Amino acid sequence: MRLLTLWAWVVRERLPQEGSKLQNLDAGQPGRRTARPSAELLLRALQTIRVSVVEVYGRMHVLLTPLTKVQQRLLELWNLPPDLYEKVACEFPQTTESMSEP
Repeated sequence: MRLLTLWAWVVRERLPQEGSKLQNLDAGQPGRRTARPSAELLLRALQTIRVSVVEVYGRMHVLLTPLTKVQQRLLELWNLPPDLYEKVACEFPQTTESMSEP
């Protein structure tokens, strides 16, 4: 919860500094723009990120949903690399052997 609160604070600080607003955070109001998004809206914006791990012939494949423009913008506001999720997905084990218990 503290991390989410910190992320919301950072976004609320940076948007006015840049003189910009976030749009498309709320599915119910897609055109609405805000410089002070709630932590709940930020969390909802990240909900659509999906990582699927599937095994095909003993080899693990990681599938990542593409990030939306809002999600990419949030990473930018948080000073996180745009390829953060791709890097995380690449760190998954490549074979089922490396996932087995000792």
